[in-house]
Amino acid sequence: MFSIQRFLKFSIVGASGVGVNMGMFWLLHIPLGLYDLVANPIAIEVSIITNFLLNDCWTWRDRRDTGKYSFWGRLVRYNFITSFVAASTDMLVLWSLTRHWGMNPFVAKGIGIGLGMMLNFTANHFWTFRTAT
Repeated sequence: MFSIQRFLKFSIVGASGVGVNMGMFWLLHIPLGLYDLVANPIAIEVSIITNFLLNDCWTWRDRRDTGKYSFWGRLVRYNFITSFVAASTDMLVLWSLTRHWGMNPFVAKGIGIGLGMMLNFTANHFWTFRTAT
């Protein structure tokens, strides 16, 4: 069942993930000089792992013991869904908006992150953290 409270928790975790994602992207791209399309997937993966840990401990805490999957099973599923949904959306939007419209890469990343949010929540709610019924 969909819960506004759970979605708000997911959104708060997601907001922290945006900070991790943008911070890692900045660190890798600006001071370390990595090409933006190399720095971006690394930043995305770091934020995926931190978001999983927060969502597992807080957003879907009630499903950890009654859920269908073990910690590692949830981590793999979360990473798969988030990588597929968020990372592919983020990468496609970053590439499209920066290469075709000359948009600032940080603005483009923000748009890409926003587009994947709802689909990401839904997929994780009904697959990664589903209850064992």
